[in-house]
Amino acid sequence: MMKKLLISCAFCWIAVISYGQEKKAWTEEYLIEMGDFQGVAPIMEEDYVQRYYLAAQLAFNYQMNHYQFAFTKNFNKYVEVYFNPASSWIEEGDQTDMLLEMANLDYDLAELHARKFRKRIFENKNIVSSPALLQSEFEKVSNEYADYRAQVLSEIMASATIHEKLAHYRQSVNLEIYNLAEFCQACKPAKKKK
Repeated sequence: MMKKLLISCAFCWIAVISYGQEKKAWTEEYLIEMGDFQGVAPIMEEDYVQRYYLAAQLAFNYQMNHYQFAFTKNFNKYVEVYFNPASSWIEEGDQTDMLLEMANLDYDLAELHARKFRKRIFENKNIVSSPALLQSEFEKVSNEYADYRAQVLSEIMASATIHEKLAHYRQSVNLEIYNLAEFCQACKPAKKKK
């Protein structure tokens, strides 16, 4: 009886932990809102600048044997972008609306680079490709994403018209995402032309 109780408690604990670690996958329709920031912001000194942290991730996960790998053409579903609300936080204040816009831009930048990676896999992988090729491409795209994100955020913060610059980048990134529509996670790209 005691053993069953302990096992039941363990399953309940795992369910609670899993619930707290809920991931939200990127979708075109979804906009990040205040309620999505469930983590606690670190305590700052008195003269702080309002900040946020979006626990977003660009991930590439697949498990298959060599035969399956060789004959898999569409890897879109294995490349995902998500964020974890429990680990994301925002400091409320005068700039909250702008920080929410920046968080949405951050999330869109991750999806843009996921689509670029999906496109590279589609264009470069063939039947004799090795998993090392995909890992190498993923590392390149991850670095490009980090560099581009840093450049965009620097330009936005250095601009005299932050809100306009932010709106410009949101529009530009969303256009690029739209132009890579066939490389969404659930999409199947058109066959390669020979």
